[in-house]
Amino acid sequence: RNCPNPESNVTQEASHSARNMRTSLSCERHNVKIYSKTVPVEIRSSNGKSTTCLAIIDEQSSRTFIDEKLMNLLSVPENDCTSNVYTLRTLNRLNSTVHGYSVQKLSARSTKNGKWINLPPALTHPSLPDTSGETASPQAVRSISHIRRFSSSFAEVDQSLEVLLLIGAD
Repeated sequence: RNCPNPESNVTQEASHSARNMRTSLSCERHNVKIYSKTVPVEIRSSNGKSTTCLAIIDEQSSRTFIDEKLMNLLSVPENDCTSNVYTLRTLNRLNSTVHGYSVQKLSARSTKNGKWINLPPALTHPSLPDTSGETASPQAVRSISHIRRFSSSFAEVDQSLEVLLLIGAD
């Protein structure tokens, strides 16, 4: 059996979704493009089912999160998820109580190499920040002289991919 469909039961002091609350640095006046640590990855569950998505690498987050859509895409086995209530605290001291799941036995790998890495237990969330427009392409990396040598490690940008994983410091 698969995990039950998560119900997006989120109580927030601010009633904005994560996508609408996305912080974006605007440097258009200076003709500067911002690139975040958003990378394409393949993610799989313990049943071997996998999908490709974008992952935010966020060492400032104390936990790893997955968009609740990912549970369904991967058909996460029921014994790999546990109902969980947790509180998110933001920089603006906003608290959100989230009724979701803790999902075990996920692994991920870069779309550029084949080494699978086991992820820590991930908490589900109704939506993750949409940083898809901040993904660096090999061409973009080549245009920055002090990191040019790393351009071959970057995958081409696939505009169809969604941000479904946030890898925290845990």
